[in-house]
Amino acid sequence: MLRRVATEDGQLRVVARKALELLHFNPDTGEDVHRAEYAREDCAQACYDCLLSYSNQWDHQHLDRHAVTELLQRLMRAHTDTPSDGEQTPDDQYQKLAAASNSLESQFLKVLKTHGYRLPDEAQQIVDGYYVRPDFAYHTGGMDVAVFLDGPIHDGEYQQQKDDKARARLEDELGWLVLRFNYTDADDGWLTTIAAHPDVFGAGKTGP
Repeated sequence: MLRRVATEDGQLRVVARKALELLHFNPDTGEDVHRAEYAREDCAQACYDCLLSYSNQWDHQHLDRHAVTELLQRLMRAHTDTPSDGEQTPDDQYQKLAAASNSLESQFLKVLKTHGYRLPDEAQQIVDGYYVRPDFAYHTGGMDVAVFLDGPIHDGEYQQQKDDKARARLEDELGWLVLRFNYTDADDGWLTTIAAHPDVFGAGKTGP
């Protein structure tokens, strides 16, 4: 969710708009509507319908919904700019992917980089509307590819059933290609699968 807010233009505006509504302001006009729709009393600085909770009661005297309205209104007009693919070097892409990866996923990235294979386009991309999040995703030549790195937790029957359902949804409903790499196959087994899909990973290094 945080990745989407930071990288997808428009998501930050949605969050800012909702925050203003929760703080009892009209997000379009900035007008103070004073209370939640179902509340009976006006909210002065903060109330239990916006900022107050039992867990932050020690800070109640410091909370003021008016303090952030100007910033939220500015964020409603903000745009998120991200570098285009042409502005990123392979090292930049590697570092971005590695920062979003666990140890097994980082090991996979290292295999790709060492052998000259194409790096993924995305890490931890959520497939909208399907509640599926591949570890890595490729979007190339009109083809979408989901890469899953299965650690020991995927050995259990329950997790395997979840994995099968996720794969079926991506393949049958969206037409994605799904590739799974098990931790027990690292690194040689991974390379065999990678080499079998040059349309996804490229040809790799041709020399030493």
